[in-house]
Amino acid sequence: MTALAPVAVSAALGEPGAADPIHQPIIDAFRRENGLTAEGGAAESPPAGPSDAEIKYGSPVRRAAPAPASVFDLVFRHGAVPAAPDHGSPSPGPGGATANRAGYTRARLGAHANAEWDNVAPNASGQIGLFVTRATVEYSLDPIEVFVSSDYAVGSCPYRVTLEHEMEHANAYLRIFDAARESLRATLAALPTPTRAAPRWMAPAAAAAEQDAWAATFRATVGRHRTAARAEMDADRDRRDAPAAYAAVYARCPAAEWRETP
Repeated sequence: MTALAPVAVSAALGEPGAADPIHQPIIDAFRRENGLTAEGGAAESPPAGPSDAEIKYGSPVRRAAPAPASVFDLVFRHGAVPAAPDHGSPSPGPGGATANRAGYTRARLGAHANAEWDNVAPNASGQIGLFVTRATVEYSLDPIEVFVSSDYAVGSCPYRVTLEHEMEHANAYLRIFDAARESLRATLAALPTPTRAAPRWMAPAAAAAEQDAWAATFRATVGRHRTAARAEMDADRDRRDAPAAYAAVYARCPAAEWRETP
């Protein structure tokens, strides 16, 4: 019987040097996009990239190790913007301000902070390692209330443009509230906090005072952030209710209609 010559299979398995007109363009594009040389190394640094076989058959993306989980749990909840305004008062705004006579919008911003603790067993020196297991911050924007003066009949031009204006206030409050989540997260990330991976070691008798001190700083930090968010909402309201801005709203309806009552 005549012996059969072995069949070359290097192209099918993607061995180095094998001609591969199907996959080679994909491999070359991957290396160009990731700054790798044809040999798998970085263009200007020694670490090697994935092999040709990994690019073809595997998952060549090198994922960084996940960041440690944060001890901070942020809970943001808001009420619904009303489907229809409160239409029961001729002057719904506080203090009789001209900008608030036709309509008014308000939203209550609340914040609550709480921390939970644990400790590592005492070391050889008798110190315990104190750390925060979870620090919860709850923000709420509730209720959200919208008012339009009862002087303007439902469906009239003044009613319609005033309601649109007040809804702009409500939606602006919601945008500021939503953006506050990430700014709060960044603020708390900068707060020195004992964690399980990096506890604060101390005599057991000092633990209560340490917890109280950290909690006071934590709550003060949240309080300042809430105050800043509230100030941003108020500044946005004042900008939208400035005389020039409100004059543009007023100009959308005939002057005589603003004086009419239902």
